[in-house]
Amino acid sequence: MDSDFPSRMSKKYTSSKIPPTVGVRIPSWARHAHGLCEGILEYMQRHSTWRLEVDMDIDNEVLRPDIGKGWTGDGIITFRYTDEEAASWCRRGTAVVNVSTEKASTPLPSVFLDNLEAGRQVARFFVERGWKSFGYLHDPHRRYSTERLDGFRSVLVEHGHEVDVLEVDSSRMSSAERPEGVRGALLRQIAKWKHPVAVLAKDDILASALLQYLPECGLSCPGDIAVIGVSNDRLLCMTSFPPLSSVRYPAHQIGYEAAALLDRQLGGESIEPSQEVILAPRGVRERRSSSRLVSTDKLIANALEFIGREAPGRVVRVEELWEGTGVSRESFRKRFLTVVGASPKKEVDRVRVETAKNFLAETRWAIAEISQHMGFGTSEEFSRFFRRAVGQAPTEYRSLVSRQG
Repeated sequence: MDSDFPSRMSKKYTSSKIPPTVGVRIPSWARHAHGLCEGILEYMQRHSTWRLEVDMDIDNEVLRPDIGKGWTGDGIITFRYTDEEAASWCRRGTAVVNVSTEKASTPLPSVFLDNLEAGRQVARFFVERGWKSFGYLHDPHRRYSTERLDGFRSVLVEHGHEVDVLEVDSSRMSSAERPEGVRGALLRQIAKWKHPVAVLAKDDILASALLQYLPECGLSCPGDIAVIGVSNDRLLCMTSFPPLSSVRYPAHQIGYEAAALLDRQLGGESIEPSQEVILAPRGVRERRSSSRLVSTDKLIANALEFIGREAPGRVVRVEELWEGTGVSRESFRKRFLTVVGASPKKEVDRVRVETAKNFLAETRWAIAEISQHMGFGTSEEFSRFFRRAVGQAPTEYRSLVSRQG
């Protein structure tokens, strides 16, 4: 390692009267900026008193601090940085924590998402739902994209599958050319995929773009293509059509752990620049873009389509799935169990549980309102159903996901 970057990343803060000054530099275009800041604030409230200065995109009324190479405060939590900035901070003995996977070549202590596990979680999600053909939307110049692809591919290879990688080099496009550049790259290559195909995009932005351009190719989601992004940006996911499934990014936890790592440096602890705290994603938030289960058994495929369409809004009776099919109830049950790996009732319940979870996480509807929308007789009936399936009351689950972001 270059001698300009010592292993001791901080000077001990010794004053007991004046709190340390900590700068937070997280740009507004980082879509999880709010969650990261909330995690930092929670750590401060629980453990430390800092004088916090935040570089926010606010014009005119508020003077923005310059948290760059000339920063004279005691500590910094930053999303991206340059080698020149890192060298300056190290020479000054400034405590620094990086919260982006895309760090520069000069290492700083970092806290970020386990991108390999994000890819693995999506692969397991698709395999469990019967998909056989897989694609990945990739930016080869982004570390996080490469890691997510590696995790995605590793699980699929274990199950005997390959991944068709579609490269969209958006990071090398200018802001002006990016929209048409991404559109052109997608339209040129989408048709090459073998449909139906289950696709993981490197992030929510590229996943949303894919959904936007599918109609131009005569394709539908989730009929021809199932799509999952990464970050679970609620605004982006819910304004996509259909609503986008996504890996839940632990922004609050990353912010909290970054503040904890910075606090250790401010207390005089020696932290190696290469230290990385890597946090697991919180699973896939399932929405309509990945709701399809795949089956080559036409009878079971029709049943799954019926469940996906009807179960979110009412209780589907098992009899409705096999009556008129020309097979016995027991024969249908065995075929369903073989294909899906669960009984028809369990699949109906799974769809209804996921629907309930989405309502609880993404709306402010009262429990009674959710219950009515899903066709339960009473809110008590809904609460009993949810507690049996999830192990928590609906209000407890809503509180938990609200804290997690």
